[in-house]
Amino acid sequence: MATDGQLLEWNRRGLIPAPGEDAETFGRRLELLVNGEKQFREILQAQRGERADLGQFKEALERCGALWGIWPDWAFLFYSKVGLSFWHAGATLIWQEEGLSLPAIQLHPVFARQERYLGMYDREELVVHELVHAGRAAFNEHRFEEFFAYKGSTIVARRFLGPVLHSAWEAWLYLASWVVPFVIEYFVVALGSERLWRWGLLSYLFPVGITLFALGRLIWRHRTFRRALSSLQTLFHEEQRARFVLYRLRDKEIRRFSKMTPQQVYAYAKRERTRSLRWKVIWLAYFERLRP
Repeated sequence: MATDGQLLEWNRRGLIPAPGEDAETFGRRLELLVNGEKQFREILQAQRGERADLGQFKEALERCGALWGIWPDWAFLFYSKVGLSFWHAGATLIWQEEGLSLPAIQLHPVFARQERYLGMYDREELVVHELVHAGRAAFNEHRFEEFFAYKGSTIVARRFLGPVLHSAWEAWLYLASWVVPFVIEYFVVALGSERLWRWGLLSYLFPVGITLFALGRLIWRHRTFRRALSSLQTLFHEEQRARFVLYRLRDKEIRRFSKMTPQQVYAYAKRERTRSLRWKVIWLAYFERLRP
């Protein structure tokens, strides 16, 4: 059985119990993450990769610490192009080992030699983004995941618009929705058909509709995210601790907290600390000395 001090140290490093994870399962996952050289070698072999030195990215670790209260010095990074499209600079891969979800951060090999790729990807910022994902890899929560990851961007527009699409299939659907009208437009010009011209105009309704839906959803989720953070900030009287707690929440808890008063949030945390290892850690780290 881990002591409270050990749980707090693991929490500081971004080794956080996942929702529903008991002490035994958490201990097995810790062992694989911290000492799992065997599966790391298997990943390198499968991806034809070269291991990256996390020590190069001290600034990225510091930014993760300042943003979300994690210092993931256990994270496994490697350079490989396998599976990356030319416009992708990196990704967090989730490997299954003994039924557990383990993150591995893949970086484009160009970052072994230079700090930027395609003029729009910054190596340090990308590593921050993927480390944030790695810390929540076992959560299996998707609604607000990109909100946490994009907060590490230095570009305001990217912080706001980055989470607009939160899965690969959504990105491909969005791309396809704009390709189809351009294909129809090509045939309209080539064939000079009035009927096709009408269909060409109608075909733009689909991508425009998807764009408006995605933006509306993004604005609503930003609002929910801000309200949950505000409720925690009012409770703690500081933003940093509020951010640290927010990072450790499930999607449904973020939605709940956005509608709760600070007193209700405190009552929820006090109740859940005896029901969940994750909430026990959150309570020890952020709530225990609080007197609301």
